[in-house]
Amino acid sequence: MQVCIVLIVILWHTSIPLSLETIRYIMEDTDYTKPKTRTSQFLRTLCVTILLGLLLVSLAIWGVSDAFRPNTENAAALVGKEKVLLSDFSRAFQNELSAANQQNPQNRLTNERAYQSGMHQNVLNGLITQVLLQLDADFLGLGVNRRDVRQYIEDLGIANNAITGKFDEAVLTEKLSQLRTGQTRSQFEDDIYNALRSQQNIDALLAGISVPKHYGYQFHDYLYEQRNVSLLSFTAQAIKPAPTPTQEELTAFIVKNIQAFQLGERRRLTILHIDPSDIAPDVQVNEAEIKDLYDLKLKTKKIGTDETRSFWQFIAPDEAIAQKLKQSLDKGTGIEEARKEVGLNAPIAYENVRPDAVTDPDAAEAGFTMQTSETRIVQSALGTWYVLLVSHITPATKPEITELVDTLRTELQNEKIAEIIYT
Repeated sequence: MQVCIVLIVILWHTSIPLSLETIRYIMEDTDYTKPKTRTSQFLRTLCVTILLGLLLVSLAIWGVSDAFRPNTENAAALVGKEKVLLSDFSRAFQNELSAANQQNPQNRLTNERAYQSGMHQNVLNGLITQVLLQLDADFLGLGVNRRDVRQYIEDLGIANNAITGKFDEAVLTEKLSQLRTGQTRSQFEDDIYNALRSQQNIDALLAGISVPKHYGYQFHDYLYEQRNVSLLSFTAQAIKPAPTPTQEELTAFIVKNIQAFQLGERRRLTILHIDPSDIAPDVQVNEAEIKDLYDLKLKTKKIGTDETRSFWQFIAPDEAIAQKLKQSLDKGTGIEEARKEVGLNAPIAYENVRPDAVTDPDAAEAGFTMQTSETRIVQSALGTWYVLLVSHITPATKPEITELVDTLRTELQNEKIAEIIYT
C-alpha cells in the first residue's frame, strides 16, 4: 500500500500522465479469490481517501498551471484530452460568487476581490476534479436515468408553483433566466446529472462495494422462499347480521370513546380594524428624512442606473496573435474578417453590462476605462490573452431628488404608519 502511494506521488511530480484507469489498476487486489478482511477493506478505503486528498492538496499548493497546462484555445485547463472550457469556468465562478454574496450580503465580493482571495483558483480546481470524476465514471460505465434526474429536480422544491405547490417548468425557467450566468434548462439538468453520477463514484471509492451479509440472506430468501396458503371464501349471505345494541351497551361505548363525542374549545374574538388613511394626516415627514432616504437608495442602487458598456472580447492563444488581431482591428477591418485572418473563434459579446458581469476583473477594468471603438490587449489572471473592442457606452443616470420627493415622502409616511400600527 505504501509503495502504491509513493508511486502515484512520483508519477504526479514527474509530470507523467497518470490516468484514473492506471490508479485503479494499482489499487486493485491482485487475488480476487481470497476473502477481503476488515483490515484489507480499511486499508483500501484509507488508500483511496489519501489518493484523492493528495490530488486536491497538490492542486491547492502548486496551482493548476503546474499540473494542467492549457495549450488550446478557449480552455481554462486541459485534463488529458478533456477541456475545462472558459465558458464553464465563467458560469461556475459566477455561481460561486453569487452564493458567497448571498451568505454574506453585508460584505459583498466584487470580481476583483474574489480573484484576490483565490476564489477563481478554487473554482478551477473544483472543475478539474469534476472532470477527473467524470472520466472515471465513463471508465466504470456509471450512469443515471434521465427520468431520475428530472424527478430529483422536482423533489428539490425550488420551482414549485405558489398556488398549486407542485413543480412548474415555467417557474424553473424563470428562475434560471434571473441568474447572471444565463444557465439554460438543459445545462441545469446536465449539472444535476453529473453531480449524481459523480456521487455514485465517490461513494464507491470511499465506501467500497462489499455486499452486506444480511442483504445477501434477504435477497436469497426473496428469490427462493416458497409458502403454502389456504384460502377460505364465503359470501355476505353467510354472515349473520349483528344484534341491535342495548341502551347499556351504547352508554358504555360512548363513555369509552368520549373524545369522539365532544366539541373542541371555542373562543370569541373582537377585531379592531385600523386603516392607514385614518392616521395618515397625523404622520409628518421632514426634509432631512427625505434626503437620507434618497441618499440610501442611491447608495444601494435602488434608483438611477450604473454605466454600462458593450464590447467584444477575443481570446487569443498568445500575445503575438493578439497583437496581429489588434493591428487589423485598428485598421478598420471587420470583426469577422479580422478574427478569421488570425484563425480565432468568434469573440464573446458583452451587451450593456456592468463591470461585475464580466468574469475576469482585468478585462472588466480595461473595458470600462476605454473609449468607443478603442482596442486593447489584456492578459488574464489565468494567463489567457484577450483583445477588447468597445462598441458602445451608456452613461450612468442619477435622478434629482426633486423628481422623487413625493414618492419618497409617501414611502416614509407608510413606514411610520406601519410602525405605529404594529408596535
